[in-house]
Amino acid sequence: YANLKPWQYCGSLYGVQAASPRVTKKAGEWQHYTIVAQGPRVLVTLNNQVIVDADLISHMDKESTHPGLKRRSGYIGLQCHSLKVEFRNITIKELE
Repeated sequence: YANLKPWQYCGSLYGVQAASPRVTKKAGEWQHYTIVAQGPRVLVTLNNQVIVDADLISHMDKESTHPGLKRRSGYIGLQCHSLKVEFRNITIKELE
């Protein structure tokens, strides 16, 4: 992972907006995420620190490679690139 770009770090909106600051815990420790997607606004909190506060409208120049920027509803996916990953205590709520 030595050649990762900032927008590839944990919690980033991949290829769109980099997470800042980097507040991940060591490998093997539980991370705590909160992701709020309300309309075009996405707020990502990792380990109780805001790392992304993005308005997707301001990133429409990347829409040709990230068509999901236009979506305001859809599916939720959990991803891991290679190693084993575990999830626990997942809660999904619809916002009013």
